[in-house]
Amino acid sequence: MMEQIYPFSTKRNPSLKEVGGKAKNLIGTTQTGLPVPEGFALTVAFFMPWTDGIKKTEAWKDLLNNPVKANSDKLVAMAQKLTITADQRAQLDNALSDFDDPSVFAVRSSSPEEDLEGSSFAGMYETFLGTTRDQLDVAIAKAYSSMLDFRVMQYKAQNNIALENTCISVIVQKQIASDVSGVGFSLNPLNNCYDEAVINASFGLGEAIVSGIVTPDNYVVEKVKMEVLEKTVNEKKIALHLAADGGIEQKDNSEPNAQALTDAQILELTELIKKCEDFYGLPMDTEWAYERGKLYLLQARPITTHVPLFPEMMTKPGEQKKLYLDVMPLTQGFDEALSVLGGDIWGMVLERLKQGSFPAGADGYILNIYGRQYFLLHNMFKGMGKKLGLKIPAMFDNAFEGREEEAYNEYKSPQPP
Repeated sequence: MMEQIYPFSTKRNPSLKEVGGKAKNLIGTTQTGLPVPEGFALTVAFFMPWTDGIKKTEAWKDLLNNPVKANSDKLVAMAQKLTITADQRAQLDNALSDFDDPSVFAVRSSSPEEDLEGSSFAGMYETFLGTTRDQLDVAIAKAYSSMLDFRVMQYKAQNNIALENTCISVIVQKQIASDVSGVGFSLNPLNNCYDEAVINASFGLGEAIVSGIVTPDNYVVEKVKMEVLEKTVNEKKIALHLAADGGIEQKDNSEPNAQALTDAQILELTELIKKCEDFYGLPMDTEWAYERGKLYLLQARPITTHVPLFPEMMTKPGEQKKLYLDVMPLTQGFDEALSVLGGDIWGMVLERLKQGSFPAGADGYILNIYGRQYFLLHNMFKGMGKKLGLKIPAMFDNAFEGREEEAYNEYKSPQPP
């Protein structure tokens, strides 16, 4: 029999199909000792009475046959009216008995298809902050119903995820009354640098950043040397805070131009982000908060927008960075790799065509690997000099425009090719 509820502190390792990606990550990070606020996951099995009932309706059949917004909206409205059964009530009340009264909760979805390395569903499922105990039933039903939202159904159809298997878990977590909060990435999404962490921070709840009502501070940290490389402090006129009667309210910041995090907190947070990356073995996207000076990890999920590199292209942490330009989409007009044999032959052809001026290999100017081809710009900068070394990538892409000097100085190889 599948479990109905898993506390984050469980010693068991629930499956993805039981609790979904978000809850599984929170349970995993709690088990490894990271500072996750206490909470629990209402499993897919907890909602089976609701889901079985939904899937027996004509409205569900209509959605499968014609997944349009009107059919999704009809099911969402139906799901939001569902009420907790007697068995669900007993299980839920037992889980809540571990929390102080009064406690305020964050209620959010955790789909088995969400927060995975290849799919994120970012912003599609509902989240309810500052939920009091008497508001929990309604918030849980609304979070559950978001699995039927048209945006979710549309995203699944686009990514070949079967609608028939639609299900969801829901997280109930102690709400942190954040003084400062935000997001943190264990690599720099702007330059794909694995040695750099990027942090966005603002006052109050992180929802202000997610919803775009403030422009957060931006900090870039070199993770190996633990040095703050860049700090952009923006004006943060407003913040979202927990309201006394539940929910959230908007307030003016008394010091809108103040730095949201101290330098010491930036480094402390970077250590937490590094621990998340080490635990999962993947570049991670985290949500975090400070309450009364104490740091909490709210969520952690794989980054889905970075460019993964072949192991042969990776440098060790702290080593001189290398800069690659993917030749295939820029010169041949397609993103997919060639076959390995085709890539090797094309590499030989190009090397002959260039009559030795573009030598291949890790110590040359071109790298042919796994059916892909890259210009080794770090070697070009060293071997060709600044003017010609920058001119060649500029023929294909304007990524360095206005930053030519910076790119050249940072990535020029110390050794001649």
